[in-house]
Amino acid sequence: MAKKTKRQRSKLMAAVVTEDRAIYEGPADSVSINAAEGQITIWAHHAALLAELKPGALVVRNDQEEHAYRASGGFVEVRDNTVTVLARSITQAPSEAPELPVISRALIPVPTPDKE
Repeated sequence: MAKKTKRQRSKLMAAVVTEDRAIYEGPADSVSINAAEGQITIWAHHAALLAELKPGALVVRNDQEEHAYRASGGFVEVRDNTVTVLARSITQAPSEAPELPVISRALIPVPTPDKE
């Protein structure tokens, strides 16, 4: 049997699924979720966990790739170096943040200390 490299040992298996389809299945360096307890990032060999998934960002990172989604809620289970995310619904997150308008500093009054 081939010996696993340190990089291979530091991976976990991830499954992100909804009721009707698999969104992501494969190895991952980490999975970040919005749990009821707050933002959680799950790494390889994480302790066993069962948590409620709150609506928000869900990110699967593997090597140099990042898969970003928006989950509407559900559950996450971590067991035996495998994380399973069961979401009510998932949409692909926008690849770039929306462009925000630029506000000129000239329009914002800046208080200055009075000179005595």
